[in-house]
Amino acid sequence: MDYLGKYGTKGFSESLVIPLSDETSDLTLGDGVYSFYLPYALTIDKMYLSLNTSCGGANVIVDCALNGTSIFDSSKLVVIQGNNISISQPDFINPTVFPIGSKMSFNIDQIGSSTTGAGLKVMIHGHRTVDTEL
Repeated sequence: MDYLGKYGTKGFSESLVIPLSDETSDLTLGDGVYSFYLPYALTIDKMYLSLNTSCGGANVIVDCALNGTSIFDSSKLVVIQGNNISISQPDFINPTVFPIGSKMSFNIDQIGSSTTGAGLKVMIHGHRTVDTEL
């Protein structure tokens, strides 16, 4: 579907759900827990986290990097303890355009202290910024 994105760029809408852990094991801290290269240019409009098992004692915090550099200004993706989804949207460093062939990677920077959480996923909503693919 043709889509006019948050930053006024036009392209096909895309939604990605990326697992950052398995479904039932306790979360662990880690850099590069999931990485991949984009086969097309993508402008990110929104990002959210979800957990199958909510965290307790502390929030779950995840960072997303473009070619090794965080895409967020000051805050990161956060699931507040006792919840299963992130409810606030962090500010992106504008524009949040991942060029074709960019490496997206995710770091789990903090987990719950009494209950770590489990089944962590990141949901990305955006649009292709050009029609070319690898």
